[in-house]
Amino acid sequence: MPADELSVRVSEGRFRERRAYLGLAAFADPGDGIQAPTNLIDRGTWTHLTDLPTDIVLQTTDHFGSTFRAMASLAYMWNCVITPGEDFRPPLVFDAYLDAYDEFEAAPFIAAHGWYRQATAGLRNAFEVITHAARYAIRGETAKYTAWRDGTADQPKFQNSVEIINDHPSTRDSEATLQPGSLFGRNPDGVMRQLYQELCRFAHGHPATPTRTSGAATARCSSRRRSPSSGATTGIPSSHARSSSRSHTPDGTAR
Repeated sequence: MPADELSVRVSEGRFRERRAYLGLAAFADPGDGIQAPTNLIDRGTWTHLTDLPTDIVLQTTDHFGSTFRAMASLAYMWNCVITPGEDFRPPLVFDAYLDAYDEFEAAPFIAAHGWYRQATAGLRNAFEVITHAARYAIRGETAKYTAWRDGTADQPKFQNSVEIINDHPSTRDSEATLQPGSLFGRNPDGVMRQLYQELCRFAHGHPATPTRTSGAATARCSSRRRSPSSGATTGIPSSHARSSSRSHTPDGTAR
C-alpha cells in the first residue's frame, strides 16, 4: 500500500482490495502446498512493483468491467472447445492451442495493469502460434510440426504460413466464394494479414493506421503505459503521467 497521504480507498467493488493465497482445495493438484517464504520481498520493492499497476487496474476495471467479462468468456470458450474428456485424443495442434489460451488469459490481465503494448504482443503471439499450427495441421505434417515445437527447426514465418494455408485446396475453394482478399489473400490483403499488421504495428510502438482503427488505437504506443483511451472520454488518466508525477524508488520513498 502507498503512504496514507498518497492513497484513496476503494469505495465500490471493494472485493478488489483483498490479496490472499489460494487454499489447497482450489487446485486439482496442490503439490506441496504453500511453502514458507525463503527470500521474501522487502516492503519498498513491493511498493515499487505494485503501487502504480494497482492504481491502473482499479481505475481500468472501474470503467471496462463488461470488456474484461467478455474477454474472460472468450478465453473460457476457447478452452472448452478442446478440454480433455473421457475418450479424448489430443489433436496435432493441442499444445499450440493451449499456448494461445495462455495468451488469451494473460493479455487482459497485463492490459488491465496498464501494459497495453505488452498485452498486444501476447495477442500477436497467440495469432502466430495458431496460424503456424494450422499450416502444419492442414497438410498433416506431423514431423515438421514436432520439429517446430521442440525447437529443432527454424521458426516459421507468419506470411509463409498464411500463403501455405491460402494455397491449400481445402481453403482455396472457400476463399473463392468470397470477395478477393477476404481471409488469406494478398493484394488486397485478407483479414489475416491486416490483423497481423495491426498487432505488429501496435506491439512495436508504431502509429496505427487511422483508416482502420479508432480512439486510442490511433495514438502512438510506446513502452510507457498509456490509458486505452483519453482521460477526457474515459476518466482513466495516463499511467505515465501518474508515474512521472509520483513514482517510488526501490526503497519505497516517493520522489
